[in-house]
Amino acid sequence: MLETNPSPEQPITNPRWTAEIAKKMITNWKRSGLSQAAFCRREAIALSTLNYWIRKTGRSRRKPQRQKKQNFVEVKTPQRPVPSHRSSIELVTPSGFKLTLPSGFSGNDLQQVL
Repeated sequence: MLETNPSPEQPITNPRWTAEIAKKMITNWKRSGLSQAAFCRREAIALSTLNYWIRKTGRSRRKPQRQKKQNFVEVKTPQRPVPSHRSSIELVTPSGFKLTLPSGFSGNDLQQVL
């Protein structure tokens, strides 16, 4: 157990945790088998402090994710009406997004949607 509070009966009023102390406290909490709340009560520390450091140290270990660049493709709409014998028009993007247009949907309406 990490000695952060010499008197567990009296909580520390304004503790200043370093990353090193936080990592030790998180390790001690995980090894304790207690819930976060029970561990914090036992150690007389604020639950919000433990949660803050769990989030902060978890972020620093993650590799930054590369965001996929979304490319838009211009869709040219026909100037003439779509023949009515078609029941609908379906547009599908490479990522799987699907847009189904009912019969009679005009090119002008499509431009407004896009």
